[in-house]
Amino acid sequence: MVMTRDREELKSLVLRAQAGEDTAYGVLVQRFKGMAHSHAYKYLRDFHLAEDVVQEAFLEAYRCLPNLREPVAFPAWFRRIVFKHCDRATRGKRITVVSLDSAPELPARAASPSEVLEERQTRSRVLAKLRLLPPHERIVATLFYLNDYSQAEISDFLAIPISTVKNRLRASRIRLQTGKTSKSRRRLIQEVLDHRYSGDAIAELLAHPRPLEIRGHPVWQVWNTMRGALTEFDVVGGGEIEDRGDVLSEDEGAFLDFAFYLSRKKILRPNMLDVITKAISDRRPPLRLVAPGRVFQVLKDQNKWVNNDVDGVLAQRRIPLDEFTNKVSGIFKTLLGSKRLRWQRKEHPLASPYLQLCVPGGAELPPLFEGGMLKADFAKRIGLDPRQVSALAFGFHLEPISMLRHGISDRRHLWSAPYV
Repeated sequence: MVMTRDREELKSLVLRAQAGEDTAYGVLVQRFKGMAHSHAYKYLRDFHLAEDVVQEAFLEAYRCLPNLREPVAFPAWFRRIVFKHCDRATRGKRITVVSLDSAPELPARAASPSEVLEERQTRSRVLAKLRLLPPHERIVATLFYLNDYSQAEISDFLAIPISTVKNRLRASRIRLQTGKTSKSRRRLIQEVLDHRYSGDAIAELLAHPRPLEIRGHPVWQVWNTMRGALTEFDVVGGGEIEDRGDVLSEDEGAFLDFAFYLSRKKILRPNMLDVITKAISDRRPPLRLVAPGRVFQVLKDQNKWVNNDVDGVLAQRRIPLDEFTNKVSGIFKTLLGSKRLRWQRKEHPLASPYLQLCVPGGAELPPLFEGGMLKADFAKRIGLDPRQVSALAFGFHLEPISMLRHGISDRRHLWSAPYV
């Protein structure tokens, strides 16, 4: 039988690993870990449990590798080991399938109202169909579209004919067809489903540099300057992994559908406001709180999946809004010198009035700052009594501020030398 180059390479790796070459086995781990995690997640629907199962499966495969008689059979052989450990992990338990909620609106700064509505309608249609996508189609689509495995590799790993792989991909594409011609099905699958639940994507995000902890980094410098100007505010913090139930619901602007899901109940925090809300529960007004940290959202631009924000709240009997905006303007004068900025009013479901500070003509940059007076119903939601205090919520977006301050045109430069 004539072997393809991929199979020849696979055979060589397995033989070298069987001979005790650990580096060869390391290559096998890198090659199959994404596929194994997707396969485990299909059955377990839990990010951390799937990680544990895959780790145990790789350990068993390492111990038993000398017993594998046919090296090119490694994918199917390893898949059976993964399945065995999934079965052990779920034996006697009822497996719960993750529900996909209807898609909320995008943040106001992401697009125009008509674009937001169009995006919401598109995502809602796709999500409705993803709920009905059979598991055997979902796993094939995830491996192919997200992890970029070839049809032949999927065939080997799942131990199914390549014709079956093609049929399942074709079936999933038909099910996911939304009628939109301006976006490919591939992009829809990636944006709506795959990255939100991808173990590899989440691990990569968590491994992303933490500029607020890197002394001298442009983002650290911006925060350090702000901290010096906000000395009357207490700094609060919290973990980057949150319970989904702690995050503000859709009608309160949490955009849960753009969060990264580690499990049915755990997500990467999509904003810092939830950290503020928890801190409010332990305090009584007057309150002056700020929370700096990383936030994670699935946005159109993959380079913007991780952002560093400073969110805050000011709650006291009377809040002179003009005084606060003057204070913010002073902070930006310190940070950016004579750079021309513009205040503008926007509609917001949670606050009125609601203001943004932007760069005139800087359409490629999000607002540098935004905030407003919280509406009474939302103030109650976060534990404040609107009859006793007024509340102002605000947020600084550190990446665009840092880029302006240091003349950086591409945010990716913030994550490379000389800064990290």
